[in-house]
Amino acid sequence: MLSYIIKRLFVLIPILLGVSIITFSLVYFTPGDPARQALRQQMGGEDPPPAAVEQVRDEMGLNQPLHIQYYNWLKGAVRGDLGESMVTGNPVTQEIIRVFPYTLKLSLFSMLVAIVIAVPIGIISALKHNSIIDYLSMIGALIGVSMPNFWLALLLMLVFSIHLGIFPVYGSGGGIETLILPGITLGTGMAAMTTRLIRSSMLDVLMQEYTEFAKAKGLSNWEVVNRHALKNAMIPVITYLGLQIGWAFEGAVIVENIFARPGIGRLLYDAVSARDFPVIQGVVLYITVVFVMVNLLIDILYVLIDPRIKYNKRET
Repeated sequence: MLSYIIKRLFVLIPILLGVSIITFSLVYFTPGDPARQALRQQMGGEDPPPAAVEQVRDEMGLNQPLHIQYYNWLKGAVRGDLGESMVTGNPVTQEIIRVFPYTLKLSLFSMLVAIVIAVPIGIISALKHNSIIDYLSMIGALIGVSMPNFWLALLLMLVFSIHLGIFPVYGSGGGIETLILPGITLGTGMAAMTTRLIRSSMLDVLMQEYTEFAKAKGLSNWEVVNRHALKNAMIPVITYLGLQIGWAFEGAVIVENIFARPGIGRLLYDAVSARDFPVIQGVVLYITVVFVMVNLLIDILYVLIDPRIKYNKRET
């Protein structure tokens, strides 16, 4: 197991390098001058003089060749220094650490929403295969997948915030009430996809010989599901939930902006709008690291869930 983890950590290096190169290149070739944009914001929207723009470009190192700029950035990133924001002047790492808890809280809550909805519906749908309950569940899942986040967010705000006044329209202060509508918005799409996956996985397991044998022994449906089917059916679902973490960060860009919540997504949106290169590069790299580390943890969890899976050849 330890050798497998070490190998996977080494595999992460080219992945992170590839993502950093692509992100750095895309940002570099995007039209517009970040130095002029930063000065314009500092001057309240006025167009800065060319001499001032050129001076800022020199200070930021933007006049250096692209590979030198990338090398300097990468050297700092290895040490945990992702540069400074062109807009606020604060260290990018500090900006990310400041808002990351908000996005993490939203992502975990939305996953909790997805699990609470998807697990019981997926299991019942599989047990009631080809029944009216199964059809209704799949129609509901199809609707959940088809609804865009921004549309569902506005609908929830209109009903539960404006008309009923149950939850606040926006913000992140207070208690859990500010988290419910964003969490449902982000978790609904996840729940729909997870429901379909649990249903198909459960159907596959319920058709296996060992579950048929358990039924022949006289066990009830609940005992068959609880003792034999559910654990095996959850293995592909856990993989999918690991991928959901990355999608939650992606969806947070829209949800955090609609609900005016601080977070990684909103930080990225503001950075793209202001052409704040160091923040864009830092946030994308940070999301990539979180995504691959979560998937590594998911792979390790496989061993705990299914002892048949071994990563070391000597253990097989």
